[in-house]
Amino acid sequence: MRQVDYLKVTFSIQYPQIEIYIYSKNLFLEELKKLKNTDDKMYLTKFNLTISKFNPRGAVRFAKEYFKNNLIKAIEVGTFKGDNANAILKNLNVKEIVLIDPYEDYSQKWASETTYRGKVLIDALNKMKKRFRRELESGKVIFIKKNSDNALNDIKKKYD
Repeated sequence: MRQVDYLKVTFSIQYPQIEIYIYSKNLFLEELKKLKNTDDKMYLTKFNLTISKFNPRGAVRFAKEYFKNNLIKAIEVGTFKGDNANAILKNLNVKEIVLIDPYEDYSQKWASETTYRGKVLIDALNKMKKRFRRELESGKVIFIKKNSDNALNDIKKKYD
């Protein structure tokens, strides 16, 4: 049996995870090298794929235009691995940001660290904490591990 050379591309918007297997890894990688960045989109026309960058998201781009370079205090609800929070910190002049996420599976309240979804959430929480370790220690990032309704009781300051 011949071994097949392929490239596994994984997409995940929290859940579900989608995996695409592309056979002829070398051809795909050659095409990837030819990508041209046009605005926020890169086109891979030979394979009829569009790879869109959503970081920073539209809300972050709007906030950047709206707040200019003014110092702000922000709140993000639903942090997961912290990709959007990272974009906020990189694109805006942030004095302080509160990250709110219970890291619970809303579709299955019984999900625990022994289930696949529970492991994904624990992994995301650990990645977020590692990513913002310095900012958490300095107080620039504040993390509240609760759902947004309950987290509001912990927020006493005014935020932009």
